[in-house]
Amino acid sequence: MPAAIKRSEIQFKPSVRLKFGFMGLDDEHANHVVRALIRDDWPKQKHSKQCVYFVRLTGDVVPIYPNGNSPTVYIGEGDAKNRLLSHAKWLTPLITSIPGMGLEVVIAEVARGNNPKLYQFVEADLIAWFAEKYGSIPWFNKQREKSKERQYEYAPLAEQILKSKFLPGPGNSFQWAIRPTHTNPFHRQWKITGVKELKD
Repeated sequence: MPAAIKRSEIQFKPSVRLKFGFMGLDDEHANHVVRALIRDDWPKQKHSKQCVYFVRLTGDVVPIYPNGNSPTVYIGEGDAKNRLLSHAKWLTPLITSIPGMGLEVVIAEVARGNNPKLYQFVEADLIAWFAEKYGSIPWFNKQREKSKERQYEYAPLAEQILKSKFLPGPGNSFQWAIRPTHTNPFHRQWKITGVKELKD
């Protein structure tokens, strides 16, 4: 078993907060606007590509999962800015459906000198932990990375701080909880096998 992942190997960067709050555009035009806002509002500092990141909703609305509510809609790895630009296509319908909605992107660099791919295993564990807690993978993740799960142990503080990033967090007071309906193409990803589905 490799050495446990330590808290010192996880460095959180300042969160990136993106505010949208527009409605009335068709998907094609809205997608261009979303991508432009991401490019314009993203901080200029460069981040390592050895990162995991959490895409979280901000505002009054929180996603509802089978076993609870979490603002997290995606957990990813790599270059967060470019990945988010590629994610704009699936973000756009959500953004244009909810007035005043924004996104917070929480980025953590995962660095171990002799293991440049460690962050990929951390991402796999994060998705697995999320599914275990909420009964589903995040809305916009397509699958778990089971071949990379549980290959590493974690120091207690490292695991605790990583898991805390998909929780609602202190001071957040959401007014509404939402989820995809059967007519939404992301409904299939909303639940995992064995979870009792909530009725529309």
